[in-house]
Amino acid sequence: NAFSIHPTLGHVTVTSELDAQTHPAYSLHVTAADNGSPVRSRTALLTVNVVNVNRPAITTAPADQAVNEDGTLIFSSANNNRILVADDAGTTGEIEVTASVEHGTLTLGGAVGISFRIGADGTAGVRIRGALAAINTALDGLRYRPDLDFNGQDVLQVFTDDRGTGGVGGTFTDFDVVMLHIKPVIDGAPAVTQDLEIHDPEN
Repeated sequence: NAFSIHPTLGHVTVTSELDAQTHPAYSLHVTAADNGSPVRSRTALLTVNVVNVNRPAITTAPADQAVNEDGTLIFSSANNNRILVADDAGTTGEIEVTASVEHGTLTLGGAVGISFRIGADGTAGVRIRGALAAINTALDGLRYRPDLDFNGQDVLQVFTDDRGTGGVGGTFTDFDVVMLHIKPVIDGAPAVTQDLEIHDPEN
């Protein structure tokens, strides 16, 4: 039901959206017949190859996040704050995601099926490459730890590059920012460094 043929002109028209990933080609048997007596006809095989068009990658990032000084912030589905990439790269196409902060370090939730193009776990920035499923698995559980004794504002930047693997049409990118609020904490109770003498003026 994806095609229609004009009954007299023979024009073939696409009547519904085609998806190259689920159905990359169609074979149409087209028969033309005259109105003579006897009727004469001929059938031809028409092959339609569907070319996939690359669609933009879309990264979903949470709203502003907060964490205590010297604490750890985990971006995950369990915490309802995960970072998730959607793309039409399929199961074999590889995309890249770059994540960076200014005042802390990042550690992925896993590294199976990905490669580090820049940086490594425990650094301020990483660029990873892999299939879409592997990328999302690595991002689920991403841990941010602010620099020691740092409090104030930081920013997590996430840049996604689909590398044009979804089809023709070039490369698409997406850029997201998550503001990070690092709350100050008291490191410990105040300490008395020397004995104090108190003099009562009435005595």
